[in-house]
Amino acid sequence: MATLAEKWYSDGQEKGLEKGLEKGREEGREEGERNLFKQIIQRRYDVDVLPAWAEQAVNAASKAQIESWTRKSFD
Repeated sequence: MATLAEKWYSDGQEKGLEKGLEKGREEGREEGERNLFKQIIQRRYDVDVLPAWAEQAVNAASKAQIESWTRKSFD
C-alpha cells in the first residue's frame, strides 16, 4: 500500500520537500546558536537587553564566528 507522500508527491517533489525540511532545521539550529550566544552576553554583562550594536554584530556574524565566540566565552 502506498504512503500518503507516494500518493500525492512525485519523486522530485518529495526530494524537494526533504531538502526544504533539512534547510529549515539547519536555519533553526543556527538561530538557536545565535540566541544562546546573545544569552551568554546578557548574563556575562548583567543586562536585560543587548545594545543595538551588539545585536547587529551577532546577527551579521557567520556561523563559524558564532561557534568560535561561544566556545571562547566558556573559557
